[in-house]
Amino acid sequence: GHTQAQQNVVQANNVGKSMDSVAAAVTKINDMNLQIATASEQQSAVTEEMNNNLNSIYDESENTLVATRDTSEASQHVKEMATSLQQAVGYFKI
Repeated sequence: GHTQAQQNVVQANNVGKSMDSVAAAVTKINDMNLQIATASEQQSAVTEEMNNNLNSIYDESENTLVATRDTSEASQHVKEMATSLQQAVGYFKI
């Protein structure tokens, strides 16, 4: 009886220690999950910022293309006007 009771106490202590180890492991896993979630959120934010920057670059490229076309058209118009003016001045030469 007494020996059995001592063995039960030892086993109960061992179970208690095992439960403490399991609880510590669960806490460690929870901490790691929190770190992973935080890192994932940070990566997501960086990815979103990069995407926004790429969209801005694309928009600015489009604006530059439009401005270049406008400048080209204006240059062509000035060239045509200069040719017309040169022809008009040619009529007045003596």
